[in-house]
Amino acid sequence: MAGAGKSTMLLPVARIAEAKGHAVIALAVGTEIARKLGDDLKVPSLSVASFIGRHRALLDPSASQFLRDRSLTELRGAVVLLDEASTVGSKQAADLLQIANTAKVARLAQVGDVRQHGAVSAGKPFIDAQKAGMQTAEVTENVRAKSAVMREVATALDGGEVKRALEVLAPVTKEYPRHELAARAVSEWGCLPKEARDQTLLIAAGRKLTAELNTEAQSIRQFNQEFTGRARIHTIYDRVNMSREEARTMLPYKEGRVVEIRADLIRQGLAKGTLAKIVGVDCDKVQLDAEGKKLTLVPGKLARNLSEDAISVYDERQIRLHPGDKIRFTANDHQAGVLNSQQAVIEQLKGNDVTVRLGDDRKLDLALDSLTMRKSDLAYAINAYAVQGLTTPNGIVVMDSKDKMLASSRNLHVALTRIAENPKLFVDSGTGLERAVERNPATKTSALEIYREQSGFNQQIRAESAARWRAVMSSPAMQPENLRAYPDEHKGPQRPDVPEKTKERGL
Repeated sequence: MAGAGKSTMLLPVARIAEAKGHAVIALAVGTEIARKLGDDLKVPSLSVASFIGRHRALLDPSASQFLRDRSLTELRGAVVLLDEASTVGSKQAADLLQIANTAKVARLAQVGDVRQHGAVSAGKPFIDAQKAGMQTAEVTENVRAKSAVMREVATALDGGEVKRALEVLAPVTKEYPRHELAARAVSEWGCLPKEARDQTLLIAAGRKLTAELNTEAQSIRQFNQEFTGRARIHTIYDRVNMSREEARTMLPYKEGRVVEIRADLIRQGLAKGTLAKIVGVDCDKVQLDAEGKKLTLVPGKLARNLSEDAISVYDERQIRLHPGDKIRFTANDHQAGVLNSQQAVIEQLKGNDVTVRLGDDRKLDLALDSLTMRKSDLAYAINAYAVQGLTTPNGIVVMDSKDKMLASSRNLHVALTRIAENPKLFVDSGTGLERAVERNPATKTSALEIYREQSGFNQQIRAESAARWRAVMSSPAMQPENLRAYPDEHKGPQRPDVPEKTKERGL
């Protein structure tokens, strides 16, 4: 159940485990969610990728004995708590289980909701494991929802009753044409006192609406003269969503986009860390310009079945930055001390230098044209996928019913159940949203499910064929005594008499 307090429930679990002498480690796919969970539970925390990277020696029997012993010492007897487990892909889940079993951890507890967003990577092991009989305990009491409206909405959504949930929200639902949605929603947000605005999250389904909301919110703040100092035009990178197999095709590579090489491609002469703009696309080759240096990328030569992305592709987009603007980082930079989804406030802009203040009051000095700042965006609004795992007292949800991919039951479920007290819904059409959401559950199909379905289908076909064959063979017409009812008529053509001379010649 979304909002049931799964993360809150882990606090006494952590204390009980520690009282029994177990070390407790908190994990989540998102680095910022993992950090927040660790802070709430007062235990060490890591992202799933960082945890696997730290203990990778336990996945490789030929690894250094020193590294294996270090991991065994850290993990043996530990209780590992994995939050938002539905967002873990098959490969990471398999690595986690192997590490846990090898290190003999006391317990690997997976906490999540199958009705919320699944993994970006392949597979949905959290759901498949439950279908296969994994022991589970369900939390049925909702502790996030504080108001009567939100309790009723959460109950309806958990039961799959979209129509009922939207009926409950009808008094706080406003309909406007699609091109007015962002401006109208932000106008409502902007009319709130600053303290109330800080407690109200703008949530959108999709990047485009999120970008529109961010721009409108920034304009409201500028109109209210809440910024000090001059604004700067800043170019940021919007990551192009693609699978590793799609990266091997020519589809994502368009002129003007930016390519980041994330692994050494020795055969193609491309080094890890290279950042280049696409200046041409020719058949199976992509022409790149890395600060005047001409390079060539052949996507079809990328290795198959990589465990990590070798290539990232970005669209460039320009935003305005003011001192006082709220931003969000969109990638990890451990060297700079920045985590994916971590928020910050612009403290100072001077030339190419920018000073930001993070949520924990740390200040960082960064170059405006650095990759860390390129991978950032305004943070007045957040999309429905990134909001999973967060809680806000008040929220304004904005959705476009005509966007067939994003108007889904999962997006609506996650967006609304983040809100504890006062929700508002801005849509182009309430009835259109209801129809779109009911048509689109946004449920992904795993390879395991396809295999099972195909195996079951093949078994059914074989069983039906065998039954038909048995029926035919057992029919009276197929009995031996009835196969030739008139033997003389079924002798076939008879060989004529052969002359003796022909026989002598062996013909």
